[in-house]
Order: sequence, then C-alpha cells, then structure tokens
Amino acid sequence: MAKNKLETEKTRISLNVKNPAARGDQHGLLDMSEKICQVENQRLQSENDRLLEKLRKEALEKSLLLEISKTISSSLDIKEVLNRIVDSVRQVIPYDAAGIFLLDPETKQLKPAVLRGYDHEAIRKAHLKVGRGLIGQVAKTQKGGIFADVSKEPNYIDARKETRSQISVPLMVKGKLLGVLNLESDRLNAFDENDLNLLKAFASHAAIAIENARLHHRVLKNRELEYDLHIARRIQKALLPKKLPEVPGYEFATINIPSKTVSGDLYDLSKLPNGKLAIAIGDVSGKGTPAAIIMASVYSAFKTISNEPISVSQRICRLNELIHESMMPGTYATFFYGELDITSRRFVYCNAGHFPPVLVRNDGTTLKLVEGGTVLGFLRNMTYQEHEVILEEGDILFCYTDGLVEVSDKEGSFLNLDPFVEIVQENRERKAREILDRILQAFYGRVRRKQLEDDLTIILTKVLPQPE
Repeated sequence: MAKNKLETEKTRISLNVKNPAARGDQHGLLDMSEKICQVENQRLQSENDRLLEKLRKEALEKSLLLEISKTISSSLDIKEVLNRIVDSVRQVIPYDAAGIFLLDPETKQLKPAVLRGYDHEAIRKAHLKVGRGLIGQVAKTQKGGIFADVSKEPNYIDARKETRSQISVPLMVKGKLLGVLNLESDRLNAFDENDLNLLKAFASHAAIAIENARLHHRVLKNRELEYDLHIARRIQKALLPKKLPEVPGYEFATINIPSKTVSGDLYDLSKLPNGKLAIAIGDVSGKGTPAAIIMASVYSAFKTISNEPISVSQRICRLNELIHESMMPGTYATFFYGELDITSRRFVYCNAGHFPPVLVRNDGTTLKLVEGGTVLGFLRNMTYQEHEVILEEGDILFCYTDGLVEVSDKEGSFLNLDPFVEIVQENRERKAREILDRILQAFYGRVRRKQLEDDLTIILTKVLPQPE
C-alpha cells in the first residue's frame, strides 16, 4: 500500500517537472519532494517494525524454549516430566488438545502417557500403534507433519469431534523413537511451518528429558531391587545353618552358592530331639527370587515337623502335604532327607526326586542313595519309602544339587558327576573341607563361565574313627 502511494507521488512530481505551468513555483516542487521522502520513510519504518517484531518474536520463542527446556529437565520423575512438557508447549504453540503417546517397543502400540482436552475412553478405543492414524504415521516415518484439515486425511482417526487441524512430531533420542508429541486445534489451518520447526526443537529437548527420567527411574528400581535382594539373602542365610554341628566321630563341610543374589537351594545339618543327626538337602523349581521364596516355605515346613516323633518316610509324607498346600500349581521341590544314629551309624534316608547322593565307601566303592519317591509339592497323598545303610569309618557321604552337574562346560555340554566322585575317592584320607575345596577347584576349572547357571549346594559328611 505504501509502495503504491509512493509511486503515485513520484509520477505526479515527474509530470510537474516536465510541465512548468503545471508545477506552479519552486516551493511546490520542494513540497512534493518532502512528501516522497515522507512516504519512503514510512515504508522503511513499516518494514523495520515488521522485522523487529519478527526478531523479537524469534528471540522470545528461543528464550521461552530455553526456559521450558530447563523446566522440563529440572525433574527426574517421569510423570512430572510428561506433564510439564504438555503444559509448557502451550506457552509457544496454542492448542485445544494435546497428548504424549509413548511407544511400547514390543507391541508397537502408542500408549497415551499424558492427555489434555481428550476423551480418555475414545483415545483408548482408538488403539493407536505405529502406522495407524496420523500419530502412528508420524511414528512410522519419524517425521513431523502439519495436517491443516484433518477431514481430508484418510489416515485420521476421529477420536475428538472438535478437532479441525493437527500437528505432530516424533520424540527421538539418538535415532530411537520414544513416542509422538501431538497437538490439535478446533480451527482449520491453525499451525504453520514456524510452529512445526518450533515444535521439533521443543520435542528434541522433551525427548532427552523423558529418556533421562526413564533412566533415573530404572536406576532407582535396580537399587531398590538390589536392596530387597540383599535383605532377602540375609534372611535366607539366617534360615540356613549358621555353623556346622560338632559331632564326635564325624566331620562336615558345606557350601551354598546362589546363581543370583538369592538361592533356591536349601540344606540342613542339625541334631534332633531323639539325639539323631538330620541331614537334608533340597532344590526348588526355578531360580532367583521366586525360587528363594519357595525355598523359605519348604525350609520352614521342614523345620516345623522336624521335632515330631515320626519315621523318616512319614516325615517326608507330612512335608509333601504341607508344601502342596502352600505352593503354586506347577512348582515343586526335590528333597533328600536322612537321619543318622550317631552311635550305631545307622543312616535311614528317603530321596524325594533329588539327585542321588553318593556314598563313597572307605575302599573306594560307591553307592547311590536313590530310594524314596517323587518330588515334593506336586501331588497330594503320595507315599514314600525309606531305606537304610550302615556307615563305616572312612566313608564319605556326598550330597549335592543340580547346580554341580546341570551346568555347561567349556565345550557347551553338561558336566558329568563322575570326575567329582573320583576326587572324593582319591582324597578319602583328607579332611572334608579339603575334599570340598578340590571339588570346587575342579568345578570352576570346567565350567564355561564363572557366573553360575544354577544354584550350587554341596554337603560332605565324613565318618571318623569312633571316639573312645
């Protein structure tokens, strides 16, 4: 408009210059020149004002973006971060509805984490996922988009009746898609390229804040889990024997090594009210914390009935019933239990589905203690048989769990029990502790990695000469 006015004034002055009669006197010419200058100055001032306004707006946006970035990054609580993102973006880009949709890497679904202005039930029914809907389209292409009229978009999912236009950008960190930031307006053409560029810049800061909050949450969870496992291990160690019994004529050595922080193995060496020595070893199904919980239940049940004046087989029957009542379906425990008459050295035992202990005789021959019945806790009303053997001076009872043999060697095959039995045979004259150390040395020399694949428990009972 100012430019056209200027051109008109220039034309009029030019005509006056060419036609002296028309121009009047020189004062009229000077007036015209001043008017042209005024118009030109007005045009320049107008352009300067627009440029300054644009620069002020950009500076304000950058300043606001910086402040928002600081705001959303000042918290490491994931929920708080997400809410701050959605509330802060309104300061730079007005909207009527907004949402952050986070990606589930396994299902590829885009799950609403924070919503503003939406019907939550409608969003839930939309079943957004990568490639589905405009939000899913942005997630798939990993490129932001402006949708000036959503009614003309074939991929649009009508989850909000009032929406006329939409702008969406992906939330990315180091090339990894975290989700999509989506804004909607009740007006057509509500967003432009400047909004898109601004939202992209905002989204890059937001994505970093989200990732940092997630990592922080993960660290806290791991610390909490580590603390819980530490406490669980302390409780578990408190359940197991604190020290080995001192029994004249016998020598013991034990080891219990969990594959994780806590173990699913259990063992017991304790004197019974009847004067006999109880020897027990067991292994519950599974590993880690779930197995440790079951182990504690089995051990508690075992200690509950250990004082009852019943036979070995009856004790195992009772234990099976107690465990079956408390165990989840499909879980079970293998268990070997025996009672040793310290004086007569008569050992009565029952093997409930456990790896058979090996009795290495003083002459090097071996006997596997297999008699008993099936695993504990799997079925009710089971019957168990007991068997007996007389121990002699120099005999060594070698009890172990599957962690000794169901572990891969350096070639990828399971270990064989025979080399460990041979160590016991060849070192019968040594102390029980020394024999156990040699077994462990051979074990770690054969396994593929130092981190155990399963819990490992060993009990060695060596028969010494009768005390005088």
